[in-house]
Amino acid sequence: MELLSTKVISNEFLGAGFFLLEVENLWGESISPGQFFQIRVSKSFSPFLSRPFSVFFADATSLWFLIKVVGIGTELLSEKKRGDQVSLLGPLGKGFPELPNPTLAAGGSGLGPIYFYAKKVGNFKRFLWGLKSRPPEGLVDLLKELNVSVITEDGSEGKKGLITDFINEQEDRIIYACGPLPMLRNLKNFKTSDVWVSIETVMACGMGLCFGCSVKKSYGLGYFRACKDGPVFNLKDIEI
Repeated sequence: MELLSTKVISNEFLGAGFFLLEVENLWGESISPGQFFQIRVSKSFSPFLSRPFSVFFADATSLWFLIKVVGIGTELLSEKKRGDQVSLLGPLGKGFPELPNPTLAAGGSGLGPIYFYAKKVGNFKRFLWGLKSRPPEGLVDLLKELNVSVITEDGSEGKKGLITDFINEQEDRIIYACGPLPMLRNLKNFKTSDVWVSIETVMACGMGLCFGCSVKKSYGLGYFRACKDGPVFNLKDIEI
């Protein structure tokens, strides 16, 4: 884990508020799918806190982050230009285990760590991506090589319904997921599946010091720290 200033290589707008930020990789290739970096958005105190982002992909020279504009921090990142400097702390947290043939399930902007697993490890049964409505073409193009099944709530692209409607408890025995809390809560119903989830939450420090990202344990007393003990957890171990 190191805090380093790195250079923006590209910043590609994909549509519907999504952009793909590519920066110089100063951390090597040992980054695991599910790990994240704290990105310092600005040199000023607005916004004051760094923002956590899962790695979308990494190779020997570059890191990519799939980001959606939702506030001032992500808006400032979307305006970064080639050659700009950004400060990153990482890699942080624990990633997904490498179990045989998991079903990959991403909800909305939770695509990042799931895509990285599919690209880096390549050992998966199938890959599902659920959204409210039609995804931007720029993202669809990125996913073609992985044969991703798109599911939309309004039926505007791919199959219609919720992503959990298309997961079979008897066939999908190992599931890796990242997405909004309602989606992850629905996966609690899959009692016979071994479900691992990447939790999306506010992380102020990224190092387990502030306890701002606490996740309640499902057994006994106490809390996990999502940034230190996760962000990937076995779903049976946490209450969400």
